[in-house]
Amino acid sequence: MLKDDEPKVAVKNLSAKYTGRYTWPVLKNVNFTIKENDNLALIGPAGSGKTALAKLLAVSATEEKRPKITDGSALVLGVDIDKPTRREKIFLSAQVGFLPHDAGTRLIGTLSVGENIALPIIQRNPEFDRQDLQNRVAKIIDQMRLPLKLLSHLPAELSSGQRQRVALAKSLIMEPALWIADEPTRGLDISLRDLLDEILREQMNNHSFSSIIISHDFALYSKVVSKVLVLEKGEQTAIRTSASLRNTGALNDYVAELASIARQR
Repeated sequence: MLKDDEPKVAVKNLSAKYTGRYTWPVLKNVNFTIKENDNLALIGPAGSGKTALAKLLAVSATEEKRPKITDGSALVLGVDIDKPTRREKIFLSAQVGFLPHDAGTRLIGTLSVGENIALPIIQRNPEFDRQDLQNRVAKIIDQMRLPLKLLSHLPAELSSGQRQRVALAKSLIMEPALWIADEPTRGLDISLRDLLDEILREQMNNHSFSSIIISHDFALYSKVVSKVLVLEKGEQTAIRTSASLRNTGALNDYVAELASIARQR
């Protein structure tokens, strides 16, 4: 559905709100584009709208409640996500990988590690060739630096770092064109954050996908992202290259603190 010269993501004057028993705005006048092989970091303090934007763009990749677009537009892989058709949702479910907040704790406890990783493929095509599926799962678990013997284990038998890498494998098993991740290193110690950084760079090089990564750890993700979008109270305060943000410093107190930490690493 995406033409060769179109960006992977095109967000223009986007505003959105959560609706239901209570209604509140979460995004206001956000603008950015993501082209082929672009990797964008979303940063901002708690409540800035980062997760809301990720859920909105993930469309059918997440079953969580998503905000409603109230103004502007957002195209993901050429699809207008305000009111996608059933066919467009099926297309996006195969092309957009989503790693939710606390993904390692959201694995299905009654399924083995291998079954959890394979789930996105089985849900889309229950008749998928079993040998091919086993090969794909084994390959990606190996890329996560995890032993193959863990495939038969239940998530509860794994450490938090292992569960996070299993969740990462699950979000990438479809080899998506766009990958959206919400705090992929949350709760991990420094050695595992560095390992995950290495794995991410390897996956990006091997599969050439574009990404949107939410993280407070700017020092880590400045190594893998090309652009940084700063949100505060739902509004876009800046979009810069990661290098310029590291070097030029403060836009506000929050970004100044992140940039200071980044320069020290």
